[in-house]
Amino acid sequence: LTPVFLVLGAPVTLLSYLNHPSDAPLRVLWGAEAFVLIAVGLWALVVAFAAPRGAGIPRWERVLLAATLPLLVLATLALSYYPHGTLVGLGLEAAALAAWGARLPAPVPETPEAASLREALFVTNRTAVPASCAAVTAASAPSIMTPPR
Repeated sequence: LTPVFLVLGAPVTLLSYLNHPSDAPLRVLWGAEAFVLIAVGLWALVVAFAAPRGAGIPRWERVLLAATLPLLVLATLALSYYPHGTLVGLGLEAAALAAWGARLPAPVPETPEAASLREALFVTNRTAVPASCAAVTAASAPSIMTPPR
């Protein structure tokens, strides 16, 4: 949902910039991207607390997500130019999560033995099925599959 906030925030930011002059017709929208960024920070807090424990998500990731809103405020104050400083802070947080965040384990490379077993078990061209496989298939599910003739 965070990417949705950010994507929907783009037109809000554009409208905000276009309505910066004091005589702009939609002057009320100036600074409206702040609400989108606050929503991102609040949503990160929800995600941090809702993240399942013991599912391989490190504690530091949940803490960093929970601290998104304060980090956005600190980045805004540190870089003193809103919303660019805020977005730099959000980008640094995203970069940290991307660089050091939890990953799924890498797939194990297939050995030649596993490849030949897979090839024997899963017929890809459907032209030849060993008689033993056809008999098992026909006995276990005769209404779904029939052995080749």
